[in-house]
Amino acid sequence: MGCLNSAQAIAPSDPRVHEREMEFLHDVRPVLASLPPKVAEVLKSELSSLGASTDLNKTNEAYLSQHKESPSHVLAAVRVQRMLGGDQVKCEKHLLAIPAMKGTTLEEACEALDTLKSWRSGEAEAFKKTAGKRWPEASRFC
Repeated sequence: MGCLNSAQAIAPSDPRVHEREMEFLHDVRPVLASLPPKVAEVLKSELSSLGASTDLNKTNEAYLSQHKESPSHVLAAVRVQRMLGGDQVKCEKHLLAIPAMKGTTLEEACEALDTLKSWRSGEAEAFKKTAGKRWPEASRFC
């Protein structure tokens, strides 16, 4: 938790920090009630600095809205959205737009493709076609 607080203090809008923070909150919240009272009290106190009192879906939606022009931020927010039980089709739609986004790097496109594949998405092939047009030299999209 200390590392997460430190990372948030250094780079609060970094996509990887956002993703790790949301994963941590998603995993810790359900078990708080089963912990010894003192431990739960300390954790709740620390979690408040991470925004634990807010709705994770709303926090993630706000993050996505704030960073909708950044491929890496969109990718992180969409993965969080899916982890929180978001609609896969809606999440896939966001990922399919990444190759066309201004400033998307080949690495970000590969991460998006890997995410689609990890979800066993039927949209992976459509993504490869779109990305292959933007990066024809990349064998990853052939």
